[in-house]
Amino acid sequence: MGMNPRSNTIAFDEDVPLFALTLINSAVELGGPSFHRHPRLLSLIQDELFRNLMQFGLSMSPLVLSMVCSIVLNLYHHLRKELKLQLEAFFSCVILRLAQSKYGASYQQQEVAMEALVDFCRQKTFVVEMYANYDCDITCSNVFEDITNLLSKSAFPVNNPLSSMHILALDGLIAVMEGMAERIGNGSVSFEHSPVNLEHYIPFWLEKCENYGDPNGWVPFVFRRKYFKKRLMIGADHFNRDVKKGLEFLQGTHLLPDKLDPQSVACFLRYTAGLDKNLIGDYLGNHDEFCVQVLHQFARTFDFQGMTLDKALRIFLETFRLPGESQKIHRVLEAFSERYFEQSPDVLVNKDAALIITTCRSKRR
Repeated sequence: MGMNPRSNTIAFDEDVPLFALTLINSAVELGGPSFHRHPRLLSLIQDELFRNLMQFGLSMSPLVLSMVCSIVLNLYHHLRKELKLQLEAFFSCVILRLAQSKYGASYQQQEVAMEALVDFCRQKTFVVEMYANYDCDITCSNVFEDITNLLSKSAFPVNNPLSSMHILALDGLIAVMEGMAERIGNGSVSFEHSPVNLEHYIPFWLEKCENYGDPNGWVPFVFRRKYFKKRLMIGADHFNRDVKKGLEFLQGTHLLPDKLDPQSVACFLRYTAGLDKNLIGDYLGNHDEFCVQVLHQFARTFDFQGMTLDKALRIFLETFRLPGESQKIHRVLEAFSERYFEQSPDVLVNKDAALIITTCRSKRR
């Protein structure tokens, strides 16, 4: 991924981050294939490295952004199976954001972001992996759709003269279409390098595909996921307007069983993207017996084994907003404490101790 030749000379405050990012890029290029064999290093990349890459990517420097995009492209080549959520966040919050003038990015930033996006689109399996892993996953945003919408809107001048941004966007669209045409022309659908994880599915809504290496089974499975996601997005919109009517709509479309059960509702609340987190928290904290059962099933969707209490609580509270009433808060934290103690009985004396510590931690938030 090349630097913009029209950029100014490197400023003093760019010197250190550019040098550090260059070293990181070299390390990824040389050692990337073996990173997945080192859990501590992989964890560092997933958390610390990506958080800093996103911060540097949003800086005002096009040179820094270009180097960050080079690192992410190399990470995509070597670790995309392990970096699904991180890549989604990078595309949504950095690349797609900076490539649009409405978010206040400079023209140089827009150009670098668009150039990076085109470089990704030129990768052999990128398009199909974006569609299968994100657009067909109910827990993720529609990354492929967002990318193609951006390229389509940016490829042709409307009220402005033709610019390098239009040409870059058109290059990206051509790369997407060429990739599709090549797969259709070859009559093959090869996903051996795809990071799709078919173990992560919601029991009632999705059927597990036993052999995703076989296109005859894998492709219909992906289409089925996309179909359910579209329906779920409509259901989520209904839920956000009226919780009760939203659940009734999902029952009517057979995305939830005719007779609601706590596990199905808990899975809907836990895994469906686009739900109002305030409504989720309020529903989970409700004193109604069914809602209490949903709350405990919701807590059981989390795996806290090997985690500190602080980390487990942070992960738990990221999925919804705590309700305002003290009794609702107590019920929610009690369900969390029971789940945490169930999976980490050696960390604390009993679940009451977990609840006391959890309550103190939540007040600090």
